[in-house]
Amino acid sequence: MSDFLHSIEPDTLLAHHEWMRRLARRLVLDDAEADDVVQEAWLRATERPPREAGALRAWLATVVRNAARQLARGESRRGRREFAAARSEALPRRPNSWRARRPGGS
Repeated sequence: MSDFLHSIEPDTLLAHHEWMRRLARRLVLDDAEADDVVQEAWLRATERPPREAGALRAWLATVVRNAARQLARGESRRGRREFAAARSEALPRRPNSWRARRPGGS
């Protein structure tokens, strides 16, 4: 087992760009998010290249899938945080004078 070059050349990533984007687009179903996934995959690929040079395309596919999964997880967490914050803000505040009153009295 020899280590793959200490980095992946930008031209190598560019050669795989189209199918990486198609894969990302199928995973996230949104053009802008697909671009984000590919960008994140490129960043990861340049920071931590594969150990083996032989299966680069399969490795890149795994990186794209993991980036898409992490994006979905982050979006889910953000949605839950926003829902929790909005829920407390949306409830009407009841002033003390709004309490139920007995008929004919206080």
